[in-house]
Order: sequence, then C-alpha cells, then structure tokens
Amino acid sequence: MKIAIVFSHLPEKYEAKDTYERALRERFIIEKLNQDGHDARIMFLGYGNKIEILDDIPKAVFYPVDNKTIPKGRKFFTSELLGKGLKKFSPDIVLFKGMGYILPWNLYKNGFLPDHFGFIVGGNTSDIMLPLSSLMFIEFPNQQQLFKSVSTIILGKYIPDSDFREKKGPSEYDIVSVGDFSHRKNQRALVPLFDKYRILFVGDGSEFVNVKKMVRAGNHVTFAGKVEKQEVVDNISKARIMVHPSRSEGFPRVFSEAFACGIPVLALKRAIGGDFPHKKAGELVEECDLVGRASDLLSDETALNRYSVEARRIAENSYRGNMVYSQFLSGIESVLNRSQKKRSLKQNKFILYFRVLFWILDFYFYHFGRPVKKFLKSMLRR
Repeated sequence: MKIAIVFSHLPEKYEAKDTYERALRERFIIEKLNQDGHDARIMFLGYGNKIEILDDIPKAVFYPVDNKTIPKGRKFFTSELLGKGLKKFSPDIVLFKGMGYILPWNLYKNGFLPDHFGFIVGGNTSDIMLPLSSLMFIEFPNQQQLFKSVSTIILGKYIPDSDFREKKGPSEYDIVSVGDFSHRKNQRALVPLFDKYRILFVGDGSEFVNVKKMVRAGNHVTFAGKVEKQEVVDNISKARIMVHPSRSEGFPRVFSEAFACGIPVLALKRAIGGDFPHKKAGELVEECDLVGRASDLLSDETALNRYSVEARRIAENSYRGNMVYSQFLSGIESVLNRSQKKRSLKQNKFILYFRVLFWILDFYFYHFGRPVKKFLKSMLRR
C-alpha cells in the first residue's frame, strides 16, 4: 500500500524538527508501515521557499506554503508543491491530520487527491470535505455521532513503550500539573493547595511569574519550567495525582501519559471532552470543588490505588503501539478493499462551493464576532 498522512496546518511557532516531534502517533505509524514493506510518507506545510527534508528523518517532507501573507493564514494555507508531491507519489489513500482547514479542499479542487481520502480527528470536528471522505479516524466512541455518514474507526492516542512507567518507591510530589501557564489553563486554582501539598508545575507562559509570586515561605512548590518532551513523562511519574485545572481543553495528551504511569487525573467537568473515565481513572469536578476533592483524594489511599490500577489498564489496552497500529491498518484495509465510485467535482460542484463559502463566513464571523460579543456582555454588566 502507498499511504500519505498530510498535516493540514502550520503551527504558529514553526520549527521543522519540533513540528515533526509533535506528530508522535503519525510518525510511529509511518515508520511501522515502512518497516512492514508499505510505502508511507508524512507531509507537512512549512515556511521558506523550497521543499525541506529533514536529513535524519526519512519519509518526512515539508512543503512551502503559497500564501504566507493571507489574513488568518493558518486556516487558509495552501501549497501547490505539496499537491504536486502527492500527485507524483500517487498514494492509494491520503489522510489529513486536522480538520477545518482549506488545504484538503484546495488539493481536491486541483486534482491532487486520489479517490480515497480521509481524516484523523484533531481538535476540530468539522470539515467542508466530510461528505466526500472515505474514512474518519476518531479517538472516542462518542465522536461517532458527529460523523454518521462516514466510516469511522477508533485510533487510540499512541504512547511509546518507554513512557509506560512502573511506580517504584514513594512519590516525590503529591500533585503534578502540566501545561502552558495562562488564564485559560488556570494554574491559579491550585494556590489554596500550596500550604499543604508538594506540587510540581511543568510548563511556562504568560502567567508563570504571577503564579510563582504566590508561593510563600514553607510551601513545597516546584516549577520545572518548559522541559523536553521526553522529560514531561519523567515529571508526571513522580506524582501521586495529576490535577488539571484548565477551563477549556478537550482530552489532552498529558492525560494519556498520566494513565500510562498509573497516575489518576482530576480535572474540570466544564473543560474535558472525549470519553474521560470518570470515577474509574480519575474524576471530573466543578471548579468550586477542585481544591476540596484534590485534598480528599490525596487522603484516600484506597481510592487512589483503585484509580491507578484502572488508569494503567486503560493505557495498556488503548495506547500501546501495537494496538494503535492494528487499528490504523484495519481502517485503511476496510476502505481500500471496498469498491467506491470515483468522485466527480462536477457532480458536487454547487454543494461544495456553497459549503466553502459558508465555512469562510463562519470562520470570520467567529473570529470577528467573538470580541464584539465580549464587549456587549461587558457593557450589559455595568
């Protein structure tokens, strides 16, 4: 089989090596496919004026974007060179990581895509190309209702074997919190716990200094700052529980990493989507109950042990590499083994162009309308 995984967006803080490192699951899948005799490639958008291939990473290619100066660029980046690279490679199927970007539509419109293409669900769960896609890799069963007209396959969050840690000896910290310091991540919510528990913060950001100023003499609060990716799991494994006070999230990767270490997670109900194993490998609580519930859990060794065992079981059954790779192959083979009528842009022209127009208007309304709505709300409060 010939398979291409295309990343539809360019990160705001772009560095080729860092971008590739973030593609942990997709990188693993591509490497496994090539080891098994398939021809698989991973394609990224990149800055610069020429194609970039990381010398020490085979099958990973960065293609320059065509429209660097376009407003709100990340949503609207396209790359003719990436399209030509796809056409030359001629894969059996193309999978786009990330939804809600213009790139898949642009490649389809210009004839660069094969008959079969699909998506690997990222943060967004909508795309103008969904009606024509062959396959959707989702992370949680409850996402199936969002893609009723598309064939869906569960694809777990991949955690490398080296990041599965067995607990040895007493924990260095009671609580670990991982994430960029910001108002949204809400690290300030943990301040009432500073007097009583050993707390480790991992990450940096705009709120880092403000939170650090709240530490008083005698508090056992440690700030690891921003660490290398492999060090994140090292730090997680040193704690008894992870407390994630973010007010807006999804299902962050650090939860999966915590489960792989047997570390229960406590997070806010309002923020976490996906199929969080509530009352199994951790708990979702209201923000007003976060501090009290963290204290209760840390004093309940029986509950902590029960959550820890279940967290590890979930990780073993869902995040191990062989499981994720098997899920991926199953999805690809199910698509390529069934007959499918060749799609025609002409037949779908009206509906697709209508969807593109609606998508662009919706995108700009969201970004321009949000500050207007905030302003109006603030005026009404006065």
